[in-house]
Amino acid sequence: MPDSLAPLSRSRSPVLPNQISNPPNGLTTTAAPKPYGVNPLVQVVENGSPVTKPDPTASSTANINVSKEKVTAATEPWLVNFPDQPSPKGKHAKNANYIKTTKYSLLTFLPLNLYNQFKRFYNLYFLVAAFSVFLPGGDTLSPISQVLPLVLVLIVNAIKEIIEDYLRWRADQAANNAPAIIVRNGKRISIRSKDVNTGDIVVVTKNKKFPVDAVLISSSYEDGSCFIQTAELDGETSLKRRGALQELAGMTSDEIVGRLGGFIESEQPNQRLDEFEGRLTLTHTPGGGTASTVYPLTLNQLMFRGATLRNTDYAYGIVIYAGRNTKIMKNFNQGKVKMSTLEKRMNHLIVAAFVFNLFLLVTSSIFSIFRGRFIYNKEQARIAAGLTQPMDYAIEWYLGPASTPGVYTSVKIITSFFAMYTYVIPISLFVSIEIVRLIQVTFMNWDGKMAGLQVDADGKEVLVPMKANNSNLNEDLAVVEYIFSDKTGTLTRNLMKLSNWYIGSTDYCEMNNPGCMGKVLNDSLLSNEDAKNIGLFARCVGLCNTVLPQRDDRTGETVYEAQSPDESALLQGLAGDDVILRSRTKQTVVLNILGKDEVYDHLALMDFTSDRKRMSVVVRSPKDGKLMLFCKGADNMLLARLSKDATVNPPAIIQQAEDALSHYSNSGLRTLVVGWKPLTEEEYSRFKHDFEAAEQALTDRTERIAAACDSIETDLIYLGCTAIEDRLQDQVSETLDYLLKCGIKVWLLTGDKQETAINIATSSKLIQADMILRTVSGANKRDVKYSLERIKADMANTPENRRNVLVVRGETLTTVFDGKLELDLLAIGQQCAAVVCARMAPLQKAMVVDLVRKKLKKITLAIGDGANDVSMIQAAHIGVGIMGKEGNQAVRAADYAFAEFRFLKRLIAVHGRYSYLRLTGIVYHSFYKNLAFIMIQWGFGFVSGWSAQIAMEQLFFTLFNVFYTSLYPIVSAVFERDVAEDKIGEYPQLMKEIRTGVFWNWWKACQTTCSALWHALVIFGSVYYVNSEGNLDHQGRTNGYWAQCYFLSTPLLLTVVWKSVTETKHFIVLTVFVIGASLALNTATMAIVSYFGYAQVGIFYLEHVLPAYYLCMLLVPAMAMLPDVGFKYLKRTYGASDADIISEEAVGGGGSIASSEMRELGVFDA
Repeated sequence: MPDSLAPLSRSRSPVLPNQISNPPNGLTTTAAPKPYGVNPLVQVVENGSPVTKPDPTASSTANINVSKEKVTAATEPWLVNFPDQPSPKGKHAKNANYIKTTKYSLLTFLPLNLYNQFKRFYNLYFLVAAFSVFLPGGDTLSPISQVLPLVLVLIVNAIKEIIEDYLRWRADQAANNAPAIIVRNGKRISIRSKDVNTGDIVVVTKNKKFPVDAVLISSSYEDGSCFIQTAELDGETSLKRRGALQELAGMTSDEIVGRLGGFIESEQPNQRLDEFEGRLTLTHTPGGGTASTVYPLTLNQLMFRGATLRNTDYAYGIVIYAGRNTKIMKNFNQGKVKMSTLEKRMNHLIVAAFVFNLFLLVTSSIFSIFRGRFIYNKEQARIAAGLTQPMDYAIEWYLGPASTPGVYTSVKIITSFFAMYTYVIPISLFVSIEIVRLIQVTFMNWDGKMAGLQVDADGKEVLVPMKANNSNLNEDLAVVEYIFSDKTGTLTRNLMKLSNWYIGSTDYCEMNNPGCMGKVLNDSLLSNEDAKNIGLFARCVGLCNTVLPQRDDRTGETVYEAQSPDESALLQGLAGDDVILRSRTKQTVVLNILGKDEVYDHLALMDFTSDRKRMSVVVRSPKDGKLMLFCKGADNMLLARLSKDATVNPPAIIQQAEDALSHYSNSGLRTLVVGWKPLTEEEYSRFKHDFEAAEQALTDRTERIAAACDSIETDLIYLGCTAIEDRLQDQVSETLDYLLKCGIKVWLLTGDKQETAINIATSSKLIQADMILRTVSGANKRDVKYSLERIKADMANTPENRRNVLVVRGETLTTVFDGKLELDLLAIGQQCAAVVCARMAPLQKAMVVDLVRKKLKKITLAIGDGANDVSMIQAAHIGVGIMGKEGNQAVRAADYAFAEFRFLKRLIAVHGRYSYLRLTGIVYHSFYKNLAFIMIQWGFGFVSGWSAQIAMEQLFFTLFNVFYTSLYPIVSAVFERDVAEDKIGEYPQLMKEIRTGVFWNWWKACQTTCSALWHALVIFGSVYYVNSEGNLDHQGRTNGYWAQCYFLSTPLLLTVVWKSVTETKHFIVLTVFVIGASLALNTATMAIVSYFGYAQVGIFYLEHVLPAYYLCMLLVPAMAMLPDVGFKYLKRTYGASDADIISEEAVGGGGSIASSEMRELGVFDA
């Protein structure tokens, strides 16, 4: 075995068929040919017989530049021997198909979870603060006061991770222990799924899932075909056909299948679901020995793990990828974590708080050190002057002799203040935000107004709720500035219905006159030429597809299982014209035309791809045995491939066809062009040789297949066109109109024709009557640059009351990006109300989104429904998927997903706006309460000699941020709303004001800071004044330290709660309950602390019999909140926001000057 084949599918050495010691009876053992890339001669199968030929890939790869990945795949193929051979101990490998999607194990959970949490700067900062209590001077606070908040934050996050990982573990266990059936020694045995190994032959029965990736050997169908549903991988509910190799299709018993032997060479395990390259070498076949033969393997033979076998009783397969190497596991990832813009802005506040923390630390340390030196110098001066008194000796005995602060003392002082001032940064904020976001996402998923109707597997309509895959971006929805939307299936229903046939130069309107083409075809007076053309057109549409006709057991009607809804629509329309696709096998297609069956030999299929934008078939006519190539595809592809011979394709006919295509596109219809050509046996033979050689290649197979197809899809004869209607979804125009009024710019990115895209944009009100269309054109960089400059000049002269729409095609975009003109295009696009991009490839969509996101630094949202939209969705800040007929690739890649485009309005306007309002509120409030809290402590330094003594009781110091003041902001951030939902939809200006900074701005941050400083000053100043005058308790004693603690803590808590209440606009029973619970919890804690002697014994009772205590509780919060209440009244009266005005009007108010002015302007006339 060559060294180049070292990377194997299993860790043990490979066992080639010629190394099997005792082959089964009836089998002949032959030497295996050298693997790909080594033997220049291979045996391939032609017409059922093995023929020795030069390796088509051996000589053709030398001059081809391939990627590193493909070079690796060529030199290091994936090798699988079958049947699977036991180890030297006689046992088969276990856990070869074991899957694991969990992030942690019992051993790794603690270290990995802690590592992930301490990657966040603020957690690391609080960890250092917690350890500071064990440093010299850190004993100002008890260890529990510093450690408890951090521990609580870590525990909350750990519990969340444990729950999520446990659910993944349960799913893994169910999958790993599920029964699987394999064939060994000609008999079926049942084993656990996790023990299935590469090289095993697996048997899957109807409606069961494949436990591995397997190459199809045979099935219950004679031709070896089967049908699979890959919804678990890509979400597509339509059936996909898979076909076994013709030479293996007849092996349909366990005994026969068990006698197979050989090996498979293929590409290394990868994520690609849309292509597969490999080849199978047989060295053991039932019924006698044959020379080793090589068969090409494609995606048509590959079944994926997680796919469900449908409409097929059973299927045999050779396991090629197992466990973590399967496609579904290669596509599994935890997802890229996106960070919202609010979170990034919040980091700026954290940096500012950290800088302020340093200020407090430095000033306090300097004051403390200088005060120490001042006292020392003063004492030394008194001693030198002989002014000592007896009390001085008592003080010295109790506190120790005065000394100037040294290094050790300075370190103690700095450590003490560092431990105390860590509370400037609100540790509870980060946990609170996570909790609020999770609850918000839950409410989104529960929102019945965002549930849409979908058809399930049984054909019943069911309500499908929206799905939020990411909770980190809720608030960013409110500040989206650019929306990039796909067209088909996103704005439209993706429910295709045939509208028109256009054959030659005749239009057949099937929408208004169903079956009209069939009536003409059946007319006995029809000329031979017309009958031939219509017949060829009908045969082309009926044969050039991959549709699988199935009979519905319930209705008895024929159902066309297609991967594309366009093909189903074409065949359903064709059936209305009495041209019916009866059946399809790998070798034949039966087409019934006007009641007569025609059986065509199916010789070749050149499938549709997003690059080719066309598909072709080669069939043999049942009448005369002649070969025909039928082709259909996008007009820009097919028209370019028509024969230029005027006698074959008269220019007048082609011009009429182009006019018809433009008319259909302007009507918003989807169009295709149909063509054909007769083939000679020599032409087909050359094509077959090139096509089969390309199929066997392990490098550049896709490119070689495309080149072989291109060589034969030329000089086509024009037949006609098709037009399919795809109607707009409900309320699309209203949704787009609202988004535009919100100041959001919408770009339509579609692969359809430019005319179709413009028509859909017009009917959906993306393009409105007052807008001017600006089209970028040009075949080269110079022309495109001139076009851009001309548009820019014209726009400069456009009246202000006229808006612009930019239109650009995919071909032009290629020139724009290649010619480095993207910034010029972007400058124009910025000034347009909308942009329409047509004929775009998937990668171009992503490039456009990325351009706007990175160059303009704007918040972008991309919405689509198909696999071709995934790159665009992933490139945007926020990705939205539509649950449609194109599979769930877009849904899986998206941050949010729902069934209909109209729900985008509610997602942005309601959920997005409320999330932004709530989260900005909780951020500002968290910084406010911590700043007020810590500034009281800083002010206490002036009366405590900067000794780092805390101003409040330690338990209150610990619980203030974690419990007392954290519950109400969370509840408020879940239920808060400033205006009703319907008002947001009624007044788009409510969305505009968010981007102007009504909820988040530096002015508001300054207001919050000033409010916190004022509250701290009033609370500390008032309490200090009351206690400094020698306030006496009921026993005639002056209040001490413990009395001062409660005198400070209770007014502070009341003030913070009052501040929360004034900022709240929407109250429910739960908010009132939480306020009462916070105050009750504080009172209960004070009582418990006093009872157990943690503080001064009986201090709780002593405080509550003092009149001054009750006066402080009433008057101090009132004095502190007076400016806040006054400012709020002035702002609402003279500077009310749009939300304030609309909420006033909603309750019948209107007392503000702003609301009166708005009423005069007619804002509320609607």
